[in-house]
Amino acid sequence: AYPARIGLYPGVSCMFNCQFCGRREGTSFSNNLADSSVELFSSLLDEHIKQPHHQKIIRLSGGLEPTTNKNIGKIIKSIESRRLKPQMYTNGFLMTEKWLEKNEDILALDSIRFSVYGHDYKTYYHTTGHIKGVTALDNIKNFIDHLDFYQSPMNVGLNYVILSGKLDEFDSFIDYVKILNTTTGGLDWISLREDSSQNLWGLNEIGRAHV
Repeated sequence: AYPARIGLYPGVSCMFNCQFCGRREGTSFSNNLADSSVELFSSLLDEHIKQPHHQKIIRLSGGLEPTTNKNIGKIIKSIESRRLKPQMYTNGFLMTEKWLEKNEDILALDSIRFSVYGHDYKTYYHTTGHIKGVTALDNIKNFIDHLDFYQSPMNVGLNYVILSGKLDEFDSFIDYVKILNTTTGGLDWISLREDSSQNLWGLNEIGRAHV
């Protein structure tokens, strides 16, 4: 059967080294691939829309961060121009005000899902290994405000990985969600998953009951 879920992976690198990520640490590609990726994805999309009853949702994701592709806006617009629905999964680290000003085509997304890796400096550093990773939390809030300013209908969600022995951090994540929902236009959904790296499930039954 023709695939029901289509994923494109445009990232050329990632600034995080999350302990549960399946990719090899330090994996990256040449920035030259960012230019050729636009043409490559356009060609794939042209073939895709020729298929009868083709999937409308196209997800931009990957173990490498999509926003590290300098042409991510062009890729998003190429999806939208074919009357498809672009969605993006991102850690949000690069999405500063300055980045948003240079990447206005991001507003063509149908939805965006931010991966959240903690609630403060300590938890972000422990999970991602990046000393400034926690700034992503401010970027998420600013992005939602950005959407409100432009009256964008884009859906915004958060995804959180619940790590074993860290349920107290999950409670703090929920506190962060509450703050977002009271100080911005709010979220449309949140999703949760366990740390399943190395086939080691992170939560026991007591932990799952707590969540």
